[in-house]
Amino acid sequence: MNGRPGIASAAWQMARRYAVLVLLIAGAVAVAMSHPEAYLSYDSLAEHRAGWSAWIAAHFPAALALFLGLYVVAKICFVPGGPLFVAAGGLLLGTSPAAAVATLGGTIAGVLVFEVAHRSIGRGLREKALPFVDRFAAAFRSHGLSYLLMLRLVPIVPFWLASLVPALIGMRRRTYLLGTFLGNIPTNFLYASLGGALGAMLDQGHAFDARTLAQPRVLLPLIGLAALSAAPVLYAKLSGREAVRMV
Repeated sequence: MNGRPGIASAAWQMARRYAVLVLLIAGAVAVAMSHPEAYLSYDSLAEHRAGWSAWIAAHFPAALALFLGLYVVAKICFVPGGPLFVAAGGLLLGTSPAAAVATLGGTIAGVLVFEVAHRSIGRGLREKALPFVDRFAAAFRSHGLSYLLMLRLVPIVPFWLASLVPALIGMRRRTYLLGTFLGNIPTNFLYASLGGALGAMLDQGHAFDARTLAQPRVLLPLIGLAALSAAPVLYAKLSGREAVRMV
């Protein structure tokens, strides 16, 4: 008899721990099934650009708030096409406003995903003391900011992976927040600056090719920044010294 309340309490604690995660996954699945990328297609931009631009000119603060809300939801629900979304924002809002709002939105979304994973899956894995978690945790404790910057800067690393890995290994919140914010700045500014190129394609009637976002002139600066962020880790490995924690 005495054991039943304890079991019920433990079950309730586990259900509460994973409830938000389940809701997040369900939301992501629902959004994915609605195919939101169709509303941001090249044809849709070409058709509605004039109307959207006129509305934005008359309601610029509201447009920034709308872009922020949509970007946060898109990131939380792991909607594909983030670079194109930021490029469209650069086209309609301007490079600097779109980059600033996308950086803020990406940071907010990253922190929300981190907290959900940190309090659910991450806590469970750390409590089990799995060897691979311990190895990652040891590396991130010494070079957490460098590793996170590399994850955020390398374009091929999905947003969800760069948010979940730090949560699973128990990265410090302050380090995660700083790394997420700094890592979002160059990528969003670069993609927002492509809005001008996207506008030129629309004006000339050229078909947009998503491979434009994967050209060397786009990827090489980001890869270079990612390599630069790895410098403290490489120095520690080559010199045989433990790098000083930056945060």
